[in-house]
Amino acid sequence: MYIPFELIDRGMVSSDQLVQALRHQVALRKPVGQLAVDNQMMRMGEVFDVLAQQRDLAQSSDTRLPFGRVAIQMGYLNRAQLGELMLQQLDQTPGVDEVLVDEGVLDAEVLVGPRRARPDNNDVSGQSA
Repeated sequence: MYIPFELIDRGMVSSDQLVQALRHQVALRKPVGQLAVDNQMMRMGEVFDVLAQQRDLAQSSDTRLPFGRVAIQMGYLNRAQLGELMLQQLDQTPGVDEVLVDEGVLDAEVLVGPRRARPDNNDVSGQSA
């Protein structure tokens, strides 16, 4: 995940603006269960089963397990499928920098430098293009 701390360091955004953008980014993220249905890996009824199990586990242990972990435990998904869904979720979620532009906090032209330094999500070497 790319968090543009250099934008705070350079005084271009405040920490409050960054936190707000991160919250907005999380709200824009499509849930794994919805992606599983969209990709025909699960049926809606199975998603509701997982959500109910998640709720029951949280009530009994005060710990909320992630949807994907519960779906695997219940046999609805395997690890490879969950990994595929999580990558899809990451690809479909706008970056924090994009959210800051959409919210009018930053001008898109300002991000030309930091965006160039941002690693490509598809680059497995971890090196920038």
